[in-house]
Amino acid sequence: MHLQESGEMYLETILILSQRQRYVRSVDVADYMHFSKPSVSRAVSLLKQGEYLRQRALGYEPRAFPLPEQFWSLHDDLLRLLKKPLSPELEAEVESTLDRFRATFFSPGVQTPEEIRSELSEV
Repeated sequence: MHLQESGEMYLETILILSQRQRYVRSVDVADYMHFSKPSVSRAVSLLKQGEYLRQRALGYEPRAFPLPEQFWSLHDDLLRLLKKPLSPELEAEVESTLDRFRATFFSPGVQTPEEIRSELSEV
């Protein structure tokens, strides 16, 4: 199932709330987003069907990102970089951040190009 932009917004909200509190309920999402509870309930139901969320006894947890702390750290790094003026140094920093993102979420256990360069420079 393809995740639409609105689904991404709900999932992002659940990720944000999961950083602040142990259990995230539909009511919490509705309050945070200022949406109606039936709208949130429907969206959460669709996210569960698409296996983006896992329902627990007292709330929901995201399935899309198994490592939410690392995701938000990289997310914040990219946002910080996007606010800087363009330069060759910025390009290198963005590339390094994207390499870390790929290594963390798409190929865990595989060295990033930055790690390989660092290792080779030590030899």
